[in-house]
Amino acid sequence: LRSFDRQSAQRLIGILDNEISKVDRLEMVLAVVGTMKAGKSTVINAIVGTEVLPNRNQPMTTLPTLIRHAPGRVVPLLSFPKPGPIIRLATQLHVRLCQLEQEERLDELDLYNEADGRDLIQRIIGASDPSIPGHCEGQGEIFAFLRDLNDVARLANDPAIGLRLPLDEYQAVDDLPVIEVEFTHLADAPIPGGGTFSLLDTPGHNEFGASVALMRIVREQLARASAVLAVLDYTQLKSEAEEEVRQELFAVAGHIDDRLFLIVNKFDQRDRHGMTADELRRHVSGALMEGRVDPLRVFPVSARYAYLANLALSNLADDGVLPSPKANAWVEDFGHLALGGFWEEQLGNASKVRAAATKLWQRSQFDLPIRQVVRKAGREAAIITLRSAVAKLTEHGR
Repeated sequence: LRSFDRQSAQRLIGILDNEISKVDRLEMVLAVVGTMKAGKSTVINAIVGTEVLPNRNQPMTTLPTLIRHAPGRVVPLLSFPKPGPIIRLATQLHVRLCQLEQEERLDELDLYNEADGRDLIQRIIGASDPSIPGHCEGQGEIFAFLRDLNDVARLANDPAIGLRLPLDEYQAVDDLPVIEVEFTHLADAPIPGGGTFSLLDTPGHNEFGASVALMRIVREQLARASAVLAVLDYTQLKSEAEEEVRQELFAVAGHIDDRLFLIVNKFDQRDRHGMTADELRRHVSGALMEGRVDPLRVFPVSARYAYLANLALSNLADDGVLPSPKANAWVEDFGHLALGGFWEEQLGNASKVRAAATKLWQRSQFDLPIRQVVRKAGREAAIITLRSAVAKLTEHGR
C-alpha cells in the first residue's frame, strides 16, 4: 500500500483537481516548453495564426499562460482570475522602490536603464495601492499587460530588491492568465463533442536565472498537461540549456507516451553540410531523446517563416493587401524573405504576394505539426483529455 506525506498528498490532490477542471471543460492542454531563445512565442504565434504573444529579448513568461482556442473570437481577450498575489507583490515593490528612491539608488536596478522599465518603476512608486486589470482586450493591451507582469518579476528578482515571486500560488490551471482567441488553423475544423483546445506557454528553462521555484512550477505544469510540445533550438541542440529541457522531458516521457512531441525550430538556419530533416528526426529521437520519442513526432521547422506567412495570408484574406511596413515591422521581414531585394515594389501585387506567402509557408515545414498535432488534438480534444485523466489516476494510484 502506497503512503504519502502531507506535501506529496497535497501535490497529488492538486494534480487530480486540475484534471477534474479539465475534464469538466473537456479541455485538452498542450504544454509548450523550451528555453528562452528557442522561439516558444514564435511557435505559439504560428500555431494560433496571429501574434498573441510578443517576441522580446527579455523573459516574457513569468507565469504559465493559457492560450485557448475560442471559435469566432478575432480580437484576443486576456483574463487574469487570480491577481491577488501579484498585487501584494506590487505593494511590497512600492515600499522597496520608495526606499531606493529616497536613497537615490534607483539606478542600481537593471530595469531602470530601460525606457519601459523606468516607466513601470515610476508607476509603482506613484501607486501606493496598485491594481491589476482582470481583463485586457486587443493585442496592444495584452502585450502591455504581459510586459508589465514580467517586468514586475524582473524587478522582484533584482538583487537590490530581493523579493520572492509568489509562484507557488499559481499551480492550478484555473488560476493562470488565459488568452482566448480563434486559432486560424482550427477555424474551419470545429471541435466535436464540446471539447476545448488550449496551449500552455511555460517559462523558459533559462529565464530569471533558472530559479528553483520557477523550475518546480514548470515541472508541475508538465505533470498536469494533457500533452507536451517541446521546442528545441536547431542551432543549440548541444547546449546546457537544451540538455536541461531534455532531462525534464525524460521525467514525463514514460507517463505521456504518444502525447509528447518535439519541434526543432530554426531549421531554416541549416547549411548544406547539415542533417536532412529525416536525419535530424532520427538524431533527436535516438541520440538526444534516447529512443523515448518516435521520429515521426519530431518536426524540424522554421516557426519564423510560418509566423510571417500566416500574417501575410491573414491580412490578404481580410483586406486584400498587406498593411504599411512603416507601422508594421513584420511586413519588411516578410518582404525580404518572401519577395527578395525589391520587395517594396511588389507589395501592391496581391496575387504575387499571396503566392510568395504560400511558398514561405511550405518552406517553413510547419504544415506537418499543424496537421498531426494541432488539428488532431482539436478533433480528439475530449478523448485526449479523458485519456490524460485516466493516465494520471493510474500513475498516482499505484
